[in-house]
Amino acid sequence: MNDRKLVILGMASMFLIAACGQSEPVAPT
Repeated sequence: MNDRKLVILGMASMFLIAACGQSEPVAPT
């Protein structure tokens, strides 16, 4: 059970969702 892997996965999914919802490129925060 890797917590780091889970966090990275969550951040990646959130970033993907944000990218899909935005037509303009946004800086990952």
